[in-house]
Amino acid sequence: MTVEARAVPATLGRRAFSCSNDDEEQSPTSARVGLDGCGRGGEVGGCGGDAWVDLGTNLFKRGCRGGGILVVDMCPRAPPLRRRMLQRRRGAWEVVEEWMQIVVCIDDIWNTERVLGSWFVDGRYGFLLRCLSHVGVPDLEFDDVSGVLPWSDSFNDNGFVFGESAWRSAKLHISDGAASSSSEKVFDIDHPKLSAQDLGVTYPRVFRVLMKINPRALIVLLLLVVCGVFYLGASTSPIIVFVFCICTLSLFFSLYLTKWVLAKDEGPPEMSEISDAIRDGAEGFFRTQYGAISKMACILALVILFIYLFRTITPQQEASGLGRTTSAYITVIAFLLGAVCSGLAGYVGMWVSVRANVRVSSAARRSAREALQIAVRAGGFSAIVVVGMAVFGVALLYATFYVWLGVDSPDSMKVTDLPLLLVGYGFGASFVALFAQLGGGIYTKAADVGADLVGKVEQGIPEDDPRNPAVIADLVGDNVGDCAARGADLFESIAAEIISAMILDPSGFILFPLVVHSFDLVVSSVGILSIRGTRDSGLISPIEDPMAIMQKGYSITILLAVLTFGGSTRWLLYTEQAPTAWFNFALCGLVGIITAYAFVWISKYYTDYKHEPVRLLALSSSTGHGTNIIAGVSLGMEATALPVLVISIAIISAFWLGRTCGLVDELGNPTGGLFGTAVATMGMLSTAAYVLTMDMFGPIADNAGGIVEMSQQPESVREITDILDAVGNTTKATTKGFAIGSAALASFLLFSAYMDEVAAFAQLPFKEVDIAIPEVFVGGLLGSMLIFLFSGWACSAVGRTAQEVVTEVRRQFIERPGIMDYKEKPDYGRCVAIVASASLREMIKPGALAILSPMAVGIIFRILGHATGQPLLGAKVVASMLMFATVTGILMALFLNTSGGAWDNAKKYIETGALGGKGSEAHKAAITGDT
Repeated sequence: MTVEARAVPATLGRRAFSCSNDDEEQSPTSARVGLDGCGRGGEVGGCGGDAWVDLGTNLFKRGCRGGGILVVDMCPRAPPLRRRMLQRRRGAWEVVEEWMQIVVCIDDIWNTERVLGSWFVDGRYGFLLRCLSHVGVPDLEFDDVSGVLPWSDSFNDNGFVFGESAWRSAKLHISDGAASSSSEKVFDIDHPKLSAQDLGVTYPRVFRVLMKINPRALIVLLLLVVCGVFYLGASTSPIIVFVFCICTLSLFFSLYLTKWVLAKDEGPPEMSEISDAIRDGAEGFFRTQYGAISKMACILALVILFIYLFRTITPQQEASGLGRTTSAYITVIAFLLGAVCSGLAGYVGMWVSVRANVRVSSAARRSAREALQIAVRAGGFSAIVVVGMAVFGVALLYATFYVWLGVDSPDSMKVTDLPLLLVGYGFGASFVALFAQLGGGIYTKAADVGADLVGKVEQGIPEDDPRNPAVIADLVGDNVGDCAARGADLFESIAAEIISAMILDPSGFILFPLVVHSFDLVVSSVGILSIRGTRDSGLISPIEDPMAIMQKGYSITILLAVLTFGGSTRWLLYTEQAPTAWFNFALCGLVGIITAYAFVWISKYYTDYKHEPVRLLALSSSTGHGTNIIAGVSLGMEATALPVLVISIAIISAFWLGRTCGLVDELGNPTGGLFGTAVATMGMLSTAAYVLTMDMFGPIADNAGGIVEMSQQPESVREITDILDAVGNTTKATTKGFAIGSAALASFLLFSAYMDEVAAFAQLPFKEVDIAIPEVFVGGLLGSMLIFLFSGWACSAVGRTAQEVVTEVRRQFIERPGIMDYKEKPDYGRCVAIVASASLREMIKPGALAILSPMAVGIIFRILGHATGQPLLGAKVVASMLMFATVTGILMALFLNTSGGAWDNAKKYIETGALGGKGSEAHKAAITGDT
């Protein structure tokens, strides 16, 4: 059978393209490509066998942008059309990254249902038609084709499927090749109603609703929303308008980064197929996990509503007319918004990572620095969106409540009390981040343990080898654990820090945290753009030190942050009462920035194999598994010392700088100490977007290495991705250390904010927590115990899930002996399903422990306190519990983070050829430590 497709744009002339199934010289892994009326002229390929174009390389990059129709003929045994080439947009199908016309045909009886999912209604033959003409209404002709349209019963049932079209009308001509014009059938096509469900594609409900809206109506609605947001800002403060403008510009910058990353090629088809499997697994787990989290969040929202409806209100709320009902609904709305934004932050982190990994793999075939740039910019997109969303969410809630409640007007709420209404936003973000970290972390580590222990130790195959049944689950885990979970986690940290600082700030300084983080978006964007690829990406460039390149970008970001922070303090913190106070607060910010840099350097020192601690850990692996474990544990314990000293110096320095700034209360007592600590925390987080970029770089580089290994690329390419992967391990450990340090500084603010809110509701002074009181000391003891119990349950969850994975991988190697000889394909999906279901099941118990324990302790000791005449006993016990839990948690987190990063990079160091290299006894011991 011969298929010929012709497209005739109204103004661009005519060209024909055909492909015969009888051609015996066709490449089994290629497709023929032709152009009809390209705006730039020329033809990519023809039917003479002289211009084969690999579908995975530059097919759409070399296509037509200016109009015309690109014809892709899928010849027998051609690589499958991957679903990422098409996406739903404005009610029609189109090519990702390119606005051009496309006709695709499948010409052979092969299992399209297996390779294409359900893109075609008929599993044997199919056409997918998409036209986005920029030059006129085309007429489309398909000659010598037997088939039938879904809406016609005039032909046989071979099944031609036409996607929804964007043009108003067109004519489809189908003829049997006879000379008589009477044999030609003409169909008028006017918006054929073929839904996404007909094509077997499902989207989140919110996307399906939006796609049904008229594009013009959607644009008008969006403009109205933007105008409403800026109206709220203008009604609140010019500073809020400034914050909204910066967030809007950062959104456009993130879209630019997205377009730049997605414009890169995806490499050969084998790379793309692996990437598709990773993407499907990650997105499937994300939907399931966040579906469960959303249900729990809705239940907790009802509990919060019930509690707030029956609790007492503060005198300030009563004086402003804010009753119980209004307060309850405000808190619930803020909680749900925080939860939604935190979940969206996680999705953004995962969305970009599963699309950038294959592009980094492809770039590694040409240039190490180009691969680095793609990974950094992909991480930058996620970071800018996460930080921008945190700032925008808090600013929008603040402006909305300000206008709604008429703040600072007569008989209304004071502006200093308004941030208390934002607490629900931070709680919602924290709730989602907790379960996202738990579920994603269990998934990540369990899949990693299962893949490494059986594949690398027992079978002796390389890491990320395609013969390992758990390799896809391992690569999926990098995305759901290190991207989605980290995005939600940092979103929660920034939102909580902003809200706590606003609660503690004097009335004139409340908006200062929003401005600081707005400038963070600016300086981090400059830092991201400072990392550039090689000019000639078509040549193999020398392997440079990626960590040094990223540190240069971080240094630029730090320098700009110092300048913008100083300017912000002079702009917003200058007061005639204390003319030099702004300079003291600028120094507090500088303390925070230096603390951030110190944490990055300390984490790098203890986890990078270029430094002595990791090399000594690798050396200990040469004497066995036990010495590797002992050395790793001792290294993690030792690595807690410097961070704790840095945090201690930062808190004391910032407190005294703030205390001596000259601000005093009505009685003449210094009042700036606590605010100085808050400013130091802001300074530490003033480069959070760039730090999150480095964190997102890690899993993207890890995935890229896996794709290169599974697609069996040359060793030179794997060498590049191995270097990027090792740097990624360091950046992940670095950013985790950064998050721990910022949480330590922020926890000091949260304690004070907690005590202020308790005093407001109890109408009693609450200035100190005395651990000499037995009940309060017991609360602290319970808090420390809680950290160890939580960690134990989390590790047990990883262990149980990993056991299931190990059992399944062993079973497949036994029952399918051909896997080792590449004669049989592993069942990757089975391992993915095991880890996904187990991680969701296992995250409930430790998550419930973290949420319910403070509530239970507070209720028990509150009842005991009322019985003994101590009305604040419950609040004091909970405060002690939180203080001890925070201190213990910081030390535990530093220990686990540094040990894990060091064990991982000790293995990477041996894999570079040191101490016997891959397969040696030292390598096997290092794998044990890494798992």
